[in-house]
Amino acid sequence: MASDITENMKNHFKGNWIYLAPILLFAILGLKDLMLPGIYMDAANPDYHAAYMLRGDIPAPSWTYPDNYLFRNFPLLNSLYGGNFAAYPAMAFFSALGYGIPQFRIYHVLLGIVLLVCLMWCLRKWQTPRLAIALVACVLAIDPTFLFSWRTQYYLQLVPLIFFFLALGLLAQWHIDATAARRSSARYWWAGIFLGFAAYCYFVFAFYAAAIVLAMAFQIRRSWNWRMVTALVLGTVIGWLPYVYAHLSIILNMGLHGYLDQLRGLQSMYGVVNATQSFSERWHTVIDRILFLRAGSTIEDMIFAGARVGPISKTIGAVVLATGPVLWLCFRLWPRGAAVDHVVAAAPKRVMLGDAILVVFISHIALGITVGTPLSLQHYIMLLPLAYVMLALAWPASGAGSASTDEGRSSGLRPAANLAFALLCVAMLAFNFSLTRKFGDRLVQEGGAGMYTEAINVAITQLATEPRDTTLLFPQWGYWMGALTAIGPRLAMFEAPTLERMKERLNTDPELMPRQSFVLALGTADLNANDEISRQKIERFAEAARLRVEGIVPCHGRSGHERIWLVKMKRIGA
Repeated sequence: MASDITENMKNHFKGNWIYLAPILLFAILGLKDLMLPGIYMDAANPDYHAAYMLRGDIPAPSWTYPDNYLFRNFPLLNSLYGGNFAAYPAMAFFSALGYGIPQFRIYHVLLGIVLLVCLMWCLRKWQTPRLAIALVACVLAIDPTFLFSWRTQYYLQLVPLIFFFLALGLLAQWHIDATAARRSSARYWWAGIFLGFAAYCYFVFAFYAAAIVLAMAFQIRRSWNWRMVTALVLGTVIGWLPYVYAHLSIILNMGLHGYLDQLRGLQSMYGVVNATQSFSERWHTVIDRILFLRAGSTIEDMIFAGARVGPISKTIGAVVLATGPVLWLCFRLWPRGAAVDHVVAAAPKRVMLGDAILVVFISHIALGITVGTPLSLQHYIMLLPLAYVMLALAWPASGAGSASTDEGRSSGLRPAANLAFALLCVAMLAFNFSLTRKFGDRLVQEGGAGMYTEAINVAITQLATEPRDTTLLFPQWGYWMGALTAIGPRLAMFEAPTLERMKERLNTDPELMPRQSFVLALGTADLNANDEISRQKIERFAEAARLRVEGIVPCHGRSGHERIWLVKMKRIGA
């Protein structure tokens, strides 16, 4: 018995060791230079909720809604349009490994690995060749847009793909079970639950879930199975219930008028739908957003406040981005021989998955055209892994996706087509690696800029050394989320939108007034280019808040362009 188990494990490893390649590539590159770039706001959102929920009696800021009527201290929403899922595994992770910038970055790398594993598992369930899965996953793993998204707020839109791919993997037997009239629909309940939960994690996936349900229902229209379709639909509703419950909780806690005020505030702040754009302008906005995913340009622009990707790299990047969907469409529309059975229930499994993902692409484009400019770049990031999935699905299509009545000709073309596809993937791998290497070199040289300046992490590292009786003050909305995530609930923290509002809080907030020792974090926006003018501004602030300045610790990144001053102050008389 023991020898049989050992033999089975050996055989299983021999068949699946190739999947380790993309995981190792992503882990090695993702764990490099963990202290770079700076952690700015949404890059740690909702991670900071993990520290917030474990704060005990230590004051900590939080942008939360009263969205959990039964368990108020455990927020379910990160925003009105997205769930708070990532914060809950983070609670366990930080409790086990502690808080810090490296731990924060390792957690995001682990999320990326889980996503890659789910993507590969999904493709394998749909009988995609192992080599195709491994090669395409490697190309994705070192794509600079994907790799460095986990160091920015873009990761928030990637996490729901974990549940999305789990759902798609469970749907791999869909057409077979429909034809065989399978009685048990448990797997389709779970597939629906995962689809709905992805929609809870971020609202865009509600459109994805609808697209998948419609595509799957259409594909079994000639062998209709009410049990399966009902399980998938009701499962999706169940998976989405946390989102519904959270919004109902806001209404119960704030009243309908308060809830509507929140929605109006969202519209006025972000312009959820841009009614001023014409259809043509919206269409061009969608195309521009998608093209920004190429060659790491959108992530580089965000982290360094300017991208250096040249026109040649952008062109090649656009080809890499479009190759999967274009190849899939070419093979999907290729003329088929008379021997092919066109009955949907008997169609190749990978064709069904490709068609479903194509419908997802269409739904996303339709959403982008409807919303226009407010659907920002980060709302398109999830299309990148889906484009690579289409690339993997095109591999088997090159050999078997279009049948031929001339069997000998088909057999002769298949090895050549597969070799050409493998070489194409290797070329993409080399291109993405060259971009990632340049990106990494720039990160080491500059450390980030603007919102992602390294100075933020330098300041956080300094703040983490302050004694426990110190109160941290953040008179801006950009720094405290990263500080709370990396330092943890050890020091009392308070935030305000401006320096003037922070002065008011110091003089009126009953939680702040008894406190004696403070550190005020001031960024470039609050500082003057002339240090003396900045010091005078700080002295005026301290005098108005009845504080005295004990010292100033300047924090700079390696680029030297941005700075943060940590102003140590005490109550007069303390």
